[in-house]
Amino acid sequence: MYLRVVHRRGWEVELVEEGEKRSFGSREEAMAFARSLAPDWIELGELIPEREGVPQHHRWTTLRKRPDGSYSDSGLGWGGRRLAG
Repeated sequence: MYLRVVHRRGWEVELVEEGEKRSFGSREEAMAFARSLAPDWIELGELIPEREGVPQHHRWTTLRKRPDGSYSDSGLGWGGRRLAG
């Protein structure tokens, strides 16, 4: 199973292969739902506001499920440097 959690007007969880979407009020709620489905990969898209010389865009991080069921950054990402914290 492959999921995408993306910040748009709220936070959406897209079940990519099924073509379905669910909306949530916060990143935490969306990620909790995504993790509960136990996909192998979660693609996380965070909205980066427009700033001087850079239009609004998404920064993407790909999380991979570990053998213990937790998720960690796979090192795959695009759309800008991740913020610390």
